[in-house]
Amino acid sequence: LLDLTMDVAKRLLLEPGLGDRVRVGIVIQAYLRDAETMVEELLAWLRHHDRRVSVRLVRGAYWDSEVSQAAQRGWQAPVYPEKWQTDQTFERLTRQLLSAGEWIRPEIASHNLRSIASAMAVGESLGLAKEALEFQFLYGMGDAIQAAVSRMGYPVRIYTPLGELVPGMA
Repeated sequence: LLDLTMDVAKRLLLEPGLGDRVRVGIVIQAYLRDAETMVEELLAWLRHHDRRVSVRLVRGAYWDSEVSQAAQRGWQAPVYPEKWQTDQTFERLTRQLLSAGEWIRPEIASHNLRSIASAMAVGESLGLAKEALEFQFLYGMGDAIQAAVSRMGYPVRIYTPLGELVPGMA
């Protein structure tokens, strides 16, 4: 549904009388092999149309499901096979999103201390105000990390997942 989702978001952003006022958010899952291409294409589109979106960067929560479904269909899995590959992509995308502040409102969604520290270091090296990025966490996970990030002066958003339980998810 990614192509459909991106198309709907772009149409909303270009809607006369609405496009300049609407706040659109897109989630990028770093474990997808084409995540970096998606961000590059999105940034090019945003620059061309002078629009701004929030991008919530996550690692990706459905690895087992993605791999299983691809195997059942005889497809190559759309996700990286190794966690370190996702970690590297997450950090590269963090830098790319934080560097594109004119078009992107970056939202870093992770409980991984290295990823959080990396985002903070990148933001600092770019001279960004702490308010220029938001850290996001799941309710009930990493409460001490959430509190520490908040005490450091960064905006923090706590998410509560709703909906059907996905088979195989903890």
